[in-house]
Amino acid sequence: MGLEREEIVKKIMLAILMLSGCATLDESFHKLQGRDIDIAIQYLGIPDDKRSMDGYDVYTWQKTEGFKGGQIGCRIKLQVQGGIIRRGEYSGANGPCMGYAERLKHM
Repeated sequence: MGLEREEIVKKIMLAILMLSGCATLDESFHKLQGRDIDIAIQYLGIPDDKRSMDGYDVYTWQKTEGFKGGQIGCRIKLQVQGGIIRRGEYSGANGPCMGYAERLKHM
């Protein structure tokens, strides 16, 4: 019975961490809009992927962390035209997203 309760508590804590990570990144993410892609690379590091489509370049940063029972991750995509960030999106959990949020808050 104790082990079952421990698993429930772990799942609740994971859900809280996942939700709080997005809120923290949201506070910093808006700073990238309208900036040169080189600024994003300076703060986020070398992107994991870059693809060209419909006149835009899409840069992607992705981080995954494993833990007992699964994995959590964070993904950032920036749509760039003429070297300027036009729009972006992100999704993910607290652990991986917190690292990106920390880097961006110093921008």
